[in-house]
Amino acid sequence: NGFMRYHLERTCQERSKNPTINFRQLSEKIGEEWKNLDAKKREVFTGQYELKLKAGSALFKNLTGSAKVGEYLAH
Repeated sequence: NGFMRYHLERTCQERSKNPTINFRQLSEKIGEEWKNLDAKKREVFTGQYELKLKAGSALFKNLTGSAKVGEYLAH
C-alpha cells in the first residue's frame, strides 16, 4: 500500500542520515510523518502502489497459461 512505499523510501533516507537509529524509533517517526502528511502527498505514494499493482497484474495475466510462466518465475 501507499504507506509501505512511503516507509521504504523514508527508511532509506533516515538510515543514511542516522545509521544507528533502531527500527522501532524509525517506524514511530515515519508513522507520525505519514499521519501528518498532506493528503495530496499521500496520494502520490498510494498512486504509485496502485500503478505497480495494475502493471504486475497485467503481466501475470499475460503470462498465465503460457510456457513463459515457468521462465518468468525462475528469474
